[in-house]
Amino acid sequence: MSKTKSWVMDSEVTYWATAEDIVKECETFDEFRHRMASKWNLVAWYEAADLAMMLSDFWADNRSKS
Repeated sequence: MSKTKSWVMDSEVTYWATAEDIVKECETFDEFRHRMASKWNLVAWYEAADLAMMLSDFWADNRSKS
C-alpha cells in the first residue's frame, strides 16, 4: 500500500473514531455537525455536501441505537 493511501485510510479511521466519541456528547445534530467541523481537515478530500450527508447518516444510526 502506498504511503498516501495509508495516510488517507488512517485519517478516515481517526475522523470516524472521533465522531463516535463526540456523537455521545451532543444533544442535537447541529451541535454534532458544528463540533465535527473542526475535524474536517482530516477528510478534506470529501465534498462538503457529501460529508454533511455522511454525518447525518452517522448521527441517525447512532441515535437509533440509544
